[in-house]
Amino acid sequence: MSKNELIMNPFKLEEITQQTLSIGRGSIEPATHVADGEYGWQLVEYLESVLMNDDSLYKQLPLNIPVHCADGRTRWLKGGSAIGGTFSSVIADALGPKQFYETGIGAKEHALNVYSRIKELGFKVGGHDAENVTGSACGCGGEDKLDDPYELSILGFLSQAGDEVRNMLESLKNSHNGQSLGIQINERIHELIINNAASLHERVFNENKYFSGGKDLRDAFVEIENQNAIETLKGSHKEVAVLLDFRNDIVLDRSKLAQRFDGEVQAFYVNIASLKFAADKLYYDKENADLAFTASLYYNIAATAVLAGPSLSILTRV
Repeated sequence: MSKNELIMNPFKLEEITQQTLSIGRGSIEPATHVADGEYGWQLVEYLESVLMNDDSLYKQLPLNIPVHCADGRTRWLKGGSAIGGTFSSVIADALGPKQFYETGIGAKEHALNVYSRIKELGFKVGGHDAENVTGSACGCGGEDKLDDPYELSILGFLSQAGDEVRNMLESLKNSHNGQSLGIQINERIHELIINNAASLHERVFNENKYFSGGKDLRDAFVEIENQNAIETLKGSHKEVAVLLDFRNDIVLDRSKLAQRFDGEVQAFYVNIASLKFAADKLYYDKENADLAFTASLYYNIAATAVLAGPSLSILTRV
């Protein structure tokens, strides 16, 4: 499919409730490419329709802990997907229950604690890096942009714009019928998550930082699992949408999506059910499991907002 090809959309776009990442502060978004003449909005609308209606792009897979990143360049299909892969569960713990966190430890040690428990439970962990990445970065935005003293970061964004994240979560609608998903976050939980984010972010200005670099977090996967835990992604970001999938036992096959669009456009993909599954497995009591799940939603929305811009479409499948 060339960018100049007229797309005959077999699906009804009017049946999709349109939502966009209005809180987005990042650079990944379709508006930039449309303005540059790389493709038109029709291609974006076609991808939205395909994601919402073409079930041949999805594969039945038993519900599992996230092992792939939500990154649109991902091609592996071994389990669930979330921002940072299994690292979503680490930040969920940091923002919420802190069951695997000890005062003063860094994100890598924290990750090792969480991943060790996941391995004890009989599950795998995983994430990604990327080609041509050097220094302390790994190529995963959900990890590389976790914190920074001066630049836009995920923990900084949560600290300063946590209300925007909650409002976005609570405003999510079913993309098929426009009905509210009914997400409600009480004030106590909201304040706890934001305060925890602020406490971690404050450490970025000290010698004893929580975050020391994406490469360290990438290495934590290898230390607990092995090199097979890491998918090395190629090419550049071309996401025009994020799909939040609330369904059990089904995942998007991004290889098929890439074939359909010749790699011209991509979509972030988050298995919400997989995040819930991970929280339920990691915590014995329901209160902490529910808190960790809510915290993982905050992290995934905040990370997407840091990486992507306001014209990125938000789609939900329930």
